[in-house]
Amino acid sequence: MKAIVKGKLYDTETAELIHRHEHWLPEYRDQRGGVQQVEGNYAQTLYLSPNGTFFYVYERPTGNDLHVLDETDLLYGRRSWLGDEKMDDVDRAICWLEKHHGSEVILQRWPERVWAG
Repeated sequence: MKAIVKGKLYDTETAELIHRHEHWLPEYRDQRGGVQQVEGNYAQTLYLSPNGTFFYVYERPTGNDLHVLDETDLLYGRRSWLGDEKMDDVDRAICWLEKHHGSEVILQRWPERVWAG
């Protein structure tokens, strides 16, 4: 998938796939016996561009969207303990991964950014 965001081209073919999170709900049978698909199915895939920018693709049955990862995507997480410090790209990626079951990726790529709980 290719998309232009704020004048920059992002391409999943040339980017490194970091992590994919899928959330697919099962189909169910309605009262008349027909199969219905539950709303809310989606997948999100985090990529790292050759220029070092993290972006993700949000996939759903009605279509796909490409987003550059920024603070507006992160509603919780590291912002609470970073205080007023500006988050760097890796902080944003780690927050995204925490939110999308990517702990193993964090431990493999950035073990120095993880503290014992």
